[in-house]
Amino acid sequence: MEIIDDFREKVLDIVNKGVVKETVWSWKMVNGWLEMPNRFQIIKGIHVPIYKSDTHAINKYPILKVNIILITHPEMVPVWKSINKQVQKKMHDDEDHIFNELLKYMDEVYSAVTDRSYWEMLKPAQRDKEYNELIFSLKEVAERLNKVGCHDTVSDATTARYLQTYTDGHEGGDYNQIPPIKIPDLLHAYADLLKIEERHVDVLTDRPNSGNASVSYFARSLYNTHQRDFGSPLWETISSIAGVFYPDHDTSTKKMRASIRSMR
Repeated sequence: MEIIDDFREKVLDIVNKGVVKETVWSWKMVNGWLEMPNRFQIIKGIHVPIYKSDTHAINKYPILKVNIILITHPEMVPVWKSINKQVQKKMHDDEDHIFNELLKYMDEVYSAVTDRSYWEMLKPAQRDKEYNELIFSLKEVAERLNKVGCHDTVSDATTARYLQTYTDGHEGGDYNQIPPIKIPDLLHAYADLLKIEERHVDVLTDRPNSGNASVSYFARSLYNTHQRDFGSPLWETISSIAGVFYPDHDTSTKKMRASIRSMR
């Protein structure tokens, strides 16, 4: 879906006013509209530069582009009805919490659209290969450092500038807060942690080259969000949003359900 230069006349009435205000503010910031003349400046003839909206600028900020689509696309009306109801039930009509929860939900949709990890892009066998190579490389570097006698600690290898950044914002923080862990030991520990956690298998798509991989990831990601936050998959909502962002794919409720079943 293309973003028109000025989307404000297209904003859906059902969208929370705070969400609209936040999105418009971000849009103005991206386009340099925050220095708008006030009534006094207009009367006095004081010149304040006003910049025209630039769709190309919006495209540089994909999260803003997604949010604009969410609050303007006509097919989002039933989605907002559903999500408003779920959030109001969860937040007990607390306006501030409702606003924050809706912004959080928009972030979840953005992540579902954009956040396929590196491991998601690889076939299962390739994931295993690269992950094991990563662990092996960490241990190999650790052994080489031990071999040549490089037993510096983390704080030894960290610059004073970084240490100052580290302590900023930490009440009573000082350089001694960084533990005296030797770098080879740290690398070994990190390699062992990666081996235990197997982060490369925590993915939502096993067929990265499939034409439906991005849609499957989106559906499964939003399904997990709905189950966690609302205790329900909200199939129609997943289907509706998927239809907005993936209009060339089968995003029917039946297809979304099938995608989730194949994930389990």
